[in-house]
Amino acid sequence: LNNLAFLSIEGEILESDGVWTAKNEGEPKWFTSAKLGNISSASAGKIPGFSGLDAGIQANSRRALISFDVTAFKLSHETSLSKPIEVSEFSGKIEWAKNLSGATLRAKNLSGNASGLNFHLTANATQLTTPKQNINLGISFNSLEAERLKEIIPKGLFPGRGDTWARNLIEK
Repeated sequence: LNNLAFLSIEGEILESDGVWTAKNEGEPKWFTSAKLGNISSASAGKIPGFSGLDAGIQANSRRALISFDVTAFKLSHETSLSKPIEVSEFSGKIEWAKNLSGATLRAKNLSGNASGLNFHLTANATQLTTPKQNINLGISFNSLEAERLKEIIPKGLFPGRGDTWARNLIEK
């Protein structure tokens, strides 16, 4: 989270709507929705940059839902990716919620095509604002061509000699 300020997120607000209400001394309540276009971000630390993303967002003080409806974008990182990854047909939803045990993040039905590989991504992260973070991430490929897979695996993903082992496994 410390790197979020360095991401330099930019884009266009294509549509927006919102409501804000405050009663007496109570906590204000708000809701917003927006359609965003051509979103881009610089890479920061180990987080890759992206460009050309379109999304919809609905949010209030306790929850946010980001929707992707068949969009295309490019992922890039100076050190971990040997070349940018072109992602097309990207769709699905990411939901963030704040609750008593911290914050949760869930990826629902995220799918697309990354440099010629169809993929499906799931994520479930709980207790994000506590030291007991729990993150489960899964990715599956509909058709697997090993040579293409090694093009999109980030360098440094596996500790020690794990990168060499993984690339050798794919080649054989």
